[in-house]
Amino acid sequence: MIKDQDLWAGSAIILFALFLLNSMGSLSFMQSIYPRVLLVLMMVSGVGIIFRAFKTFRRTGKVYHRLPFVDFLLQAAIPGAFVIILSVLITTLGFYAGSFIAMAGICVLQDFVIQGKIDLALKTVTKILLFSAGCSAGLYLCFNVLLHLATPAGFLGF
Repeated sequence: MIKDQDLWAGSAIILFALFLLNSMGSLSFMQSIYPRVLLVLMMVSGVGIIFRAFKTFRRTGKVYHRLPFVDFLLQAAIPGAFVIILSVLITTLGFYAGSFIAMAGICVLQDFVIQGKIDLALKTVTKILLFSAGCSAGLYLCFNVLLHLATPAGFLGF
């Protein structure tokens, strides 16, 4: 029997994408095109992960890899928590303020993963804040200026 974590991860990705696809019933077709495309791509990647697990097991007779708990936290749980936090931030603070805070958090997490510690030096914090502000400004230009799309506005109004 295959006890590969890739098999479980691929199955979880497919089930999660199916759950989200099922919950989009209230959206119109035009509103749901982009999320549906992303969810279909998620399901395709889940199927690819499952095929990789079976192919590796058939070729070598061994599982592909085992994911230690610390790596699971850094690679899945913490980024997943960021996605949940981002959705809460977007609905309360607005799209651009929430994106700014989430991008800064992702940069701090990435810095922690690379260096093994959180660096709060003025130079690093300035770089993170400028990068996050640039990303938020880029999102504003893309969505509001170029595409003329309304984004969720929180209690701050933007």
